[in-house]
Amino acid sequence: MADCCQEVKAELAALRAEIARLSNRNTVDEEARRLARGALHLARDAYSRAGEALNVAEDVRRELKELKALLVALAAGLAALAALGALLAQLQATVAGLVSTVSGLLNKIDQILNLVDSLLFLKQLFDELRNGQLQL
Repeated sequence: MADCCQEVKAELAALRAEIARLSNRNTVDEEARRLARGALHLARDAYSRAGEALNVAEDVRRELKELKALLVALAAGLAALAALGALLAQLQATVAGLVSTVSGLLNKIDQILNLVDSLLFLKQLFDELRNGQLQL
């Protein structure tokens, strides 16, 4: 009977060892499941943040397109101002030419008026000579 008890004790010890081994294995499986759940949660969080980052990137892209359109409009405005400046410079040159021409005409008119004054003076002298008011 002692042998039988020893055998039963040995079998019980073996069963306890197997239960303990399986229990440890279950703990490892539970830890792996917990880590897998954590990794899944992290992956979902990363996916959500990546979506947010893509939305921000799209917003930045849209803002950059608007800024580009504004800069193109500004460049067109500056080109128009440059063209207007060139036209103003051309107009200024034309006006300067006209002023020079008018100045030349004024000088010629002044010369003609001096000649007319001289002719009138000579006419007056001849009239006075003819009328006997002036003697040589």
